[in-house]
Amino acid sequence: MPYPQRKRARYRVRRFQGPALAIWLFCVFAGAIVLVLSLMTFYNFNTKEPLPRTFNAAPRHDDTLNSPIVTRTDPGVLPFVPTTAPPRSHTADNALFTQSLTDPLKVPGARILNIPLIDNAFAIWGSLGHDDKGHIYFGVSMHSSGSARLYEYRPETDEIVPHGDVVSALDNTGVRTAQDFGISQMKIHSRIVQANDGHMYFTSMDEEGEDDATQTLPKWGSHLWRLTLPGCEWEHVARADEALIALGTGDGEHLWALGYYGHVLYCYSLLDKTWRRVVVGSVGAHTSRNIVTDSRGHVYVPRVEPGLLTGDPPRVWLVEFDPQLNKLAQTPLEHYLGSGTPEQSHGIVAFQPLADKTVVFATHEGYLYHVIPPPDGETLTAAKVEPIGFYRGDKNSAYVPTMFTDAGTNTLFGLQADGEKREKISDWIAYDLPTRTPTITHIDLTDIKGNPIQRPLLYGSIVRDNEGNFYVGGCDLATRKGSPVLIKLPPPGR
Repeated sequence: MPYPQRKRARYRVRRFQGPALAIWLFCVFAGAIVLVLSLMTFYNFNTKEPLPRTFNAAPRHDDTLNSPIVTRTDPGVLPFVPTTAPPRSHTADNALFTQSLTDPLKVPGARILNIPLIDNAFAIWGSLGHDDKGHIYFGVSMHSSGSARLYEYRPETDEIVPHGDVVSALDNTGVRTAQDFGISQMKIHSRIVQANDGHMYFTSMDEEGEDDATQTLPKWGSHLWRLTLPGCEWEHVARADEALIALGTGDGEHLWALGYYGHVLYCYSLLDKTWRRVVVGSVGAHTSRNIVTDSRGHVYVPRVEPGLLTGDPPRVWLVEFDPQLNKLAQTPLEHYLGSGTPEQSHGIVAFQPLADKTVVFATHEGYLYHVIPPPDGETLTAAKVEPIGFYRGDKNSAYVPTMFTDAGTNTLFGLQADGEKREKISDWIAYDLPTRTPTITHIDLTDIKGNPIQRPLLYGSIVRDNEGNFYVGGCDLATRKGSPVLIKLPPPGR
């Protein structure tokens, strides 16, 4: 019968209606919770202030000194943030930017740091660098032979920590063989830079057997080194026949090194571990003491050629390469060599990246140039290179191998101390970029005992600690052989 069947069906529905309803309600409730949590996550993520774009941020090391932990981010003009240390940002070659100084024309004090006494030690040839904790690294070069040494200055505790020497590192890493008896690596001449892996990189070199007249290379060549952090262990990266005198990194992934003779350019990639070279070209024994890098990983190297006719001055271009060693452009440099011979010129003597990702550099002649990469970071487009003017405003006593900035916007600073000159220059330069005007003031330099440094030679660019102090290195020629000098410069008007 149809009816009794419908009645039994209705009965079965009523029998299982309670448990089914409970299961259904549970599923609806659980689904609602998942939906609410998803909406909350989406809302919080999208309403937070956007994070800075990092490029392979360096690992955060254990910090027993309680200094602020900072990851490396894209550069920018930093707003004032009241913290125990100035706000900071890293860009090409680890440039540190802080807030603008209240009185940029004020001359800083100068404190000579007490470097441990080392037999045969000569100078700190601009071999300086800082890490993301604000610690300062410097290389001490020897006189005519021996083994250069590496040190770390920790501003928090005001101590200098030794990290060994080059020849010992060649032994410890197994690079030195029985055929290398008597090997010498007397100089750490390059800048010391931190790459994206968080470690410090630098080059060592020798001068034994080299001959400027015949462009004979040094007997023992050069080496690219990695100092691992936080363990401070030496690792051998690569070697070269040329003397690698300069080092830089713009993007933190490619390390550029310049060797003499002939301005031979090397590129080491942290991405694929390749070590490649290209000959840029130079005349005689002329060698630039620095190269320039930008945040795209591009490098800018001087190329020097003989004049077209006998007696004509050499011709100079600034050549731009990308990380694949493609030449993108070359720009003539009118004010480069200076008044002496090409061998006497130090080429690019100082440089400073700015907050807008451009770079200013100074030549041996004391002339400032402005490297302006494409604003959108386009890697296939060449940068513009524009002249600015003389660092000191004229050609007189123009050799200024130091350069710093505060916020990376309006002002450059330089310390000119040239003890080789008869007039014994010791000046502080504050260069206003918008007006292209320098303000030059005498600065007193004294040793740790309060005695004036009689004949200083000082070099260095970019290097600062977490408190914003500037650092330069060099030597004092007043002693019979000369002795290394490291100077700490508290920012003026801070």
